Amino acid sequence: MGFNEDSPEPLWLTIYLPSLPYLSASSIVPTERRPEFLQLSLTCSEAPIVPEFSDQQQKLYDFAFRCSQFCLLYQKPGYNVACLLFDPKKLEIPQIVQNPMNEKELFVRWFVLRSCVNEGTASDYWDKSRHQNHDFLFWTWKLKAVILKNTHEDQLKQGFIFLDSDQPPKLPELPNSTVALTPKLTGVSSFWYLEDPMIKDKSSLFDPKNPKKPQLVKQPADEKELYVQYSIETEKCYRTTRERAELRWEERKNAQNGLLYVTWKVHAVKLRLEHEDQIRKNWIIVKSHQ
Repeated sequence: MGFNEDSPEPLWLTIYLPSLPYLSASSIVPTERRPEFLQLSLTCSEAPIVPEFSDQQQKLYDFAFRCSQFCLLYQKPGYNVACLLFDPKKLEIPQIVQNPMNEKELFVRWFVLRSCVNEGTASDYWDKSRHQNHDFLFWTWKLKAVILKNTHEDQLKQGFIFLDSDQPPKLPELPNSTVALTPKLTGVSSFWYLEDPMIKDKSSLFDPKNPKKPQLVKQPADEKELYVQYSIETEKCYRTTRERAELRWEERKNAQNGLLYVTWKVHAVKLRLEHEDQIRKNWIIVKSHQ
């Protein structure tokens, strides 16, 4: 008999803002080891022909246009890539852009546009909330900022864009508001971790197939351990050992502006917050070390 109980949404879910589609195997598994089922299979529309372009410009624009269709930054909420990345709607190549925003600037822009508050209110919300719940708000938006920065740097190297360092990103002018809306993540299962492919060891959380409460569980894994467990489990055909996975973590955790580390840090914080919430509900107790 499965477990079924109505319970209020955990506090930390109220600050889990836009979805993170890049928290998937396709974003952190080395390309040479990526299984076929993780490869993107999208149908691209054709880039427009621009008579004013030279042959070289048209080829570069075609390439940039196709790349933008495969990039999740152009498709998901939480980003406003205008003036920061190549814009497929602008018939220019290369395009002048601004420096990518950091995690706070990204959050403020998203919060202003979504909640109809002014920039100051959004900034205050960030300052008051970023260190709560094991810095979950910070790490969520840090990951977004790292991915944006990596994409920006790649487009600079490809020649899609060039930098206008004199103009900082501008926020839309909106009227002052005294109401600070709290963003909420909707449609989240009470037991989201059961189907989360990134968390292989769920022994730190409640098992809904077992109606007994409280259940004896382990301490939740940190970001490195989550990565190692994931690597061992998903790379069995390569016979990846713990030692090999740990070595790869140390070699790559700081590459690409820390993308690997920040990705798994978000998973680890999310896991710990769920663990602590279940302790408060008296669903689980932690094994003591002998």
